[in-house]
Amino acid sequence: MNKKIIISLSVIAAVAAIVVGGTIAYFSDTATMSGNTFTAGTMDIKIDQNVSGGEQDWVDSFDTTTWEFMTANGWDYAGLDAFMAQSGLKDLYPGVTKKQIIDIMNVGTVDGVATIKFDIVPGSNTLDWEALVDNLNFVVTYDNNNDGGFETAVDSGSLSAWDGNTYDLGALPVGQIASVKIVWSVPTSAGNEIQGAGIGVNTTFGLNQVVNQ
Repeated sequence: MNKKIIISLSVIAAVAAIVVGGTIAYFSDTATMSGNTFTAGTMDIKIDQNVSGGEQDWVDSFDTTTWEFMTANGWDYAGLDAFMAQSGLKDLYPGVTKKQIIDIMNVGTVDGVATIKFDIVPGSNTLDWEALVDNLNFVVTYDNNNDGGFETAVDSGSLSAWDGNTYDLGALPVGQIASVKIVWSVPTSAGNEIQGAGIGVNTTFGLNQVVNQ
């Protein structure tokens, strides 16, 4: 056979093989899952502004000088003044110890760790409030399941040491109510330098995400 014919037949055979190979079909099928939506969770902490111990009133924040705060606790101005005196927010003296318990709740969808921070609001007399800051001691404990145990000691020290620093309280899972006990005292070593002194303190409760390693 002519070599040219043999080569031509070989080329045709090779091309035919490629064409056939490219058109071979196998059974196939697909299945689709749809409707999936990815939604980010939320970190949301609430604080109970009913500090008198009645039915809890959950809010984002509250101001103890407002009518809303007094109403939530069932007080008029006289009742508020009595509370301030009873809780030791006024008329402090050397040797006094007072406390306040605040309830907080995680109403978000992600477990968190609760935090606390105190920020000083200076009084009108610089020397007076600075003396009080150094002679006002805070002790904070945490009850993460709201059973009255206050099993976690957070920290203690003068207000000047607490000022502006954020401290972890402990775990606060979704839907959980916890309690924070703040005890403040004036040491017997405090002298006349604190007489008539005044200072404001803003307390901020936070919630940070629990990071799973």
